[in-house]
Amino acid sequence: MNMRRHILWPLCLLLLLGSHVAWAADITNVADSFDTENKNPFDFRVRLSYQLLTTDATIARERGTRPEQFFDYVPEFKASYTRHMMNIMPKIGLYKDLEIRLNIPIVFSETFNYKAVTGDGTGTSLLDEGIVSNPLMRSRHGPGLGDMMVGLRWAPFNDYRDRTVATWVIGFNWLFPTGQLWDPKDPKLAADQAGLGVGRGAHILSWYLALSKRAFIFEPYIKIQYDLYTYQETTKEELQNGLNSISGEARAVEEALTTNHAGHISIGSEIVFWEHYGRQQKLALDLRFTAYGRFRGRYHNIFTDMLASYQPEASDGTPLRASLITDNEQQFAFAGQAAFHFKLAKYGYIRIEGMIKHVLPFFLTTAKRGVDKNGNGFVDPGTDEVYPYHVRTLDGIGKRIRQIDTFTYKFQVYLALTI
Repeated sequence: MNMRRHILWPLCLLLLLGSHVAWAADITNVADSFDTENKNPFDFRVRLSYQLLTTDATIARERGTRPEQFFDYVPEFKASYTRHMMNIMPKIGLYKDLEIRLNIPIVFSETFNYKAVTGDGTGTSLLDEGIVSNPLMRSRHGPGLGDMMVGLRWAPFNDYRDRTVATWVIGFNWLFPTGQLWDPKDPKLAADQAGLGVGRGAHILSWYLALSKRAFIFEPYIKIQYDLYTYQETTKEELQNGLNSISGEARAVEEALTTNHAGHISIGSEIVFWEHYGRQQKLALDLRFTAYGRFRGRYHNIFTDMLASYQPEASDGTPLRASLITDNEQQFAFAGQAAFHFKLAKYGYIRIEGMIKHVLPFFLTTAKRGVDKNGNGFVDPGTDEVYPYHVRTLDGIGKRIRQIDTFTYKFQVYLALTI
């Protein structure tokens, strides 16, 4: 009797789970067409998702101590960022395991809130020095079309077709600036003006490789991705021509951002609790860990709107920047994600996803002083050796701003239809 139980229990479990692996993990699931062997001449999918993303962070001002090579970092402002958006992603199978996709983001709102750690701002150096204008500020962007993305995915190996191999997916994404550019300005004005841009003004080129392999109820996977950020450059003269148009209806758009790089690796697994191959139904839990690194560059950050009211001038009275989009130090983050995936039938699925990410502390004002072109050992003031975006009161050692205690939370619901 005991022997029968030992045999029947795993047999019943296998019947419950299904007799065949039906689909790849979500991260390696590719639309395909002209697949006559599986009676799938054409594959069209559309995925709708609602996303709520929030970020909380603190900025601490660098302050020198004795001896001068040591510094304290004193918290001065807290910030919170909230974004509500919808993504529309149609996918078409071009050939067997070859997919083209388009992502259309619609941002309902992006809201930034800032407040001094001390409440009234007493003892806050950013307020005392006039870099920040108010101890309590708020700005709102949107609604509007965000930056769209087009991508191509190909699975040269497929676990579903050949049980001796893992599923491989090679992909490329191009995110391009279709959204109205985020135009940093005084947050006092932003609170009264709707429709500030939700675009970032960047072309982001991404290459990635993802692999997954089904083993019993588990489908572990790994994904490695590299991102290249490129921005439209302007010359110093073109930038300065718009510097005096920072308020009112005229806009001084900051475009002089530098190319930078990012990379991330994700490791996780789907755990399939139940599936029915004949009905194409599936219930799975997706657990994922991601490590992320972005290298030094000049771009928007969570405190861009708060700093935008500060317009420093050079010694000759020439404004240095159209906005305080700052040079950011390299930054590293870690994220954990969990999702429930319900494949209802052949024609669709529902996915509910949550994520939490922690960013390690980094400097967000670190513009270099300049470049020594004549070889005399230092940057000559008042010459073209001076980097035009360097602001001593923010970028100099002992004055820099450090972003700390940064946590991001994301909740997302997907509804997908397949034809």
